[in-house]
Amino acid sequence: MKENTRIMYGPSPQAEEEEDTDDFRRQRRLIETFSEDYLSWSDRAKLAAAKFVAFLLPVAAVAAVGTDIGAFFTPALGQFSSYTLAYSIEAGIAALTIMLGMAAQKTNEGTGHWVKVGIAAFVWLIASLASGLVMYVIASTSFTAAQLHTNLGSAVIFLRTFAVMLIDLISVCILFFRGKSLQKYLHEMSQKSHAITATNEAELAIQRAQETAKQRQREDEQYLEGKRRQFEVVEELTQMTNQALLDVARRNLLRPPDEGNNRRIGRY
Repeated sequence: MKENTRIMYGPSPQAEEEEDTDDFRRQRRLIETFSEDYLSWSDRAKLAAAKFVAFLLPVAAVAAVGTDIGAFFTPALGQFSSYTLAYSIEAGIAALTIMLGMAAQKTNEGTGHWVKVGIAAFVWLIASLASGLVMYVIASTSFTAAQLHTNLGSAVIFLRTFAVMLIDLISVCILFFRGKSLQKYLHEMSQKSHAITATNEAELAIQRAQETAKQRQREDEQYLEGKRRQFEVVEELTQMTNQALLDVARRNLLRPPDEGNNRRIGRY
């Protein structure tokens, strides 16, 4: 009975008030998530320093690990190729680290975004494990046999092997927990609104251009069809006129000389 009454008379004022309250609370919670706007200047400086460290850590790892790997392979493979490959691989790992940290901030993206993040994380894991394996070989050759079989030697090798991955994970976590700014959010919303409007306008312009092209194509076809019919009419009239002239000439030629127009009148 209540459902029928609601269908007949619409939502009650109490339901509308609750809906407005829920919208107000939702907007209030959204505004409260922008923690960066409520920070003091000292806290903002600390946050900026943390962001700088998050970007600096992968770069420092590239310099350190690339130098170690390049120096390790230089005696066997040459200096240029060894250092070039080492720095290139480590730079790629650093770039993936920063991109993963920035991509983790976008929690409202669709499935395609997270598929790309998963692929990038898988590639990052493979490259980091390969770099760690090389670092394990380097660390193993740097210690004597007596040092390798001790607990301290194993711990040092383990730490040296996974130090780069640990640095990258620290950088990702710092980038992941960055603060939010209401001004940045409003700027992003304004850009999205402008992008949506521009995209719709472009799609409408494309549709209008297509409709105009179709209309011109139909007009051209109608024009050509009219010209073809006009030519057919003129051709048919020409054939009828020629046929009539031929019939008249044929009748005049077939009449006797003394009949009609064929009668010969002598001069004398």
